[in-house]
Amino acid sequence: MNCESLTRRITEHQEGTLSPGDCAEVERHLSECPHCGRFRDELLALARLCRQAKGDLIPRMPDDLRTRIARLLDAGA
Repeated sequence: MNCESLTRRITEHQEGTLSPGDCAEVERHLSECPHCGRFRDELLALARLCRQAKGDLIPRMPDDLRTRIARLLDAGA
């Protein structure tokens, strides 16, 4: 396996969808190639940041606006 083929297969490796033989090839290349090892580590860090930020990306209505809307809905009911 070379660096180019690893970059095409790294996502499948991380998701666990490679065959055992392909997985072993990717792992062997990662253990021998510092550049690709750093690439994998950066992808893992990026995925971790995305998971952490997911909650921050959901817009939240300000509490005072939420309260005013709830009052208007209650008044109309």
